[in-house]
Amino acid sequence: MTYGNVRLENVLCENNTVEDLDDYSTSGAWAPEANLGRDINVEGVDTLRMRNVIVRNSRQPNWCPEWEGDDLSLGEPGNTVLVNGLYADVENLLIEDCDDGGFEYWTGNGSLNNVRIRNVTRMGLDLSRRNGHLSARNIWIENVDLADDYLQPASAHLFGQYALGLDGDFDLSNVTITGCDNLRNPIKLWHGTTSATFRNSIFWNNNSGPLAYLGDGSSVEWEYCTAQEFLPGMGNTVMDPRFDSQLGAPFLAPDSPCIDAGNPALDYNDPEDPANPGFPLWPSLGSLRCDMGYTGGAHAALLDTSWSAIPTWEPSLHPSDFTLGAPWPNPFNPVTRIPFTLARPEIVRLSVHNLLGQEVAVLVHGVQFDGRYEVPWDAGPLASGVYLVTLQAAGRTETRTVTLVH
Repeated sequence: MTYGNVRLENVLCENNTVEDLDDYSTSGAWAPEANLGRDINVEGVDTLRMRNVIVRNSRQPNWCPEWEGDDLSLGEPGNTVLVNGLYADVENLLIEDCDDGGFEYWTGNGSLNNVRIRNVTRMGLDLSRRNGHLSARNIWIENVDLADDYLQPASAHLFGQYALGLDGDFDLSNVTITGCDNLRNPIKLWHGTTSATFRNSIFWNNNSGPLAYLGDGSSVEWEYCTAQEFLPGMGNTVMDPRFDSQLGAPFLAPDSPCIDAGNPALDYNDPEDPANPGFPLWPSLGSLRCDMGYTGGAHAALLDTSWSAIPTWEPSLHPSDFTLGAPWPNPFNPVTRIPFTLARPEIVRLSVHNLLGQEVAVLVHGVQFDGRYEVPWDAGPLASGVYLVTLQAAGRTETRTVTLVH
């Protein structure tokens, strides 16, 4: 697709293969051209609106190797989706299980929201800005793995294999990059015109070199991020984000230290659940303060998943009976959330007692259908101390302790 105004919505590209018959067995005075935009290629458009696009299982058995030719031309990874134009808004893009590259976004202006790239080889997401400033929000990149290259030591800095490459001026919020193997650097800032600010993001479990490579004159700022290495800047930590044991990354476990750990400014707050004032919409957790990573931030409510089957938002829990989960936060002041799951409809009583055995609250009493629940408890006027949360159903009782700290 080329030129003019383009709208691309509700597209599935699956199980496509490019048969590249070029001979890449030797390097010489030329660098062969990589196969770019194998599944979707949008070139030279004035405006592009791309929404609800899935590219899955894209194959290119004969890769263009990454190397520098004698004439300084560069062989590079390919990609499955290429966008090149004056303005592009991309929302809800999933690229997974592709063996040569993910998404290249070369535009003058636009926005990027809810991009998921997982299980791709050589390159995940490449952002290049000819002018202007890009805001990219809620980005999840997982399992980008290195392949062999022919770069000589003198040209090793030209590497194009990374989870996230940046060339221009960028503001990135609520990014999660995890599970990338053997990359020189998961993030690359190309050269002097490149600057980036990362906010409220998670970089964890990457078996690669240092997190970021900065080209000559490029710069990066980190704010309220967690990583495997020390990051200079405000609010950054080195700590295990503790992803959910059943859903896995990028979903946070109820006891994750990344919950309510992002920038405390109201502009970054998680979206509020209208059915539970004071609590965020799933998949954000905790209070309304921004969660670090892909599932948090002011735009987390835009993480529409009706267009794709992966990941499943709600945990697939099939307990034999019922389970009372760990309340969170704990200790708390003055509100905590109490999770429980039911395998079948049951008469349920969820109550709270003090250590004298006195009942201080009844949170649920009646028939509840099977599924996962999270019940808020506001302990407001009660005294600080330890309380017992009790769930009764199917002739059994489970109890958890919580600590109220004023």
